[in-house]
Amino acid sequence: MVGRDIVNSDRLQDKDFNAAPPLSGQIWTSDSLRFTSRVLVVVGILLSIFVIFLILWYVFHVILVGFIGVILAVFLRGLADWLGKLTRLSPDSVHSPEF
Repeated sequence: MVGRDIVNSDRLQDKDFNAAPPLSGQIWTSDSLRFTSRVLVVVGILLSIFVIFLILWYVFHVILVGFIGVILAVFLRGLADWLGKLTRLSPDSVHSPEF
């Protein structure tokens, strides 16, 4: 056990854990630029997906309102046809007043 402790302590003494990386005068290395460009690409893709989702969300509501309008128009036309049969009035028999 004592021999192992001496060997391990020698290995620990060889490594300087507090040593700062050497300064080369460059802040941006090729690795950091590559990482930054990858991060920007990922952020751009995520932002694009979010914008597309928002556009589809609002377009969906517009299409839904249009579809509800068509369904309501079909319902009202059916109701008008049924009321016309019941009262024997045709759509041509009623005219709007002209101004």
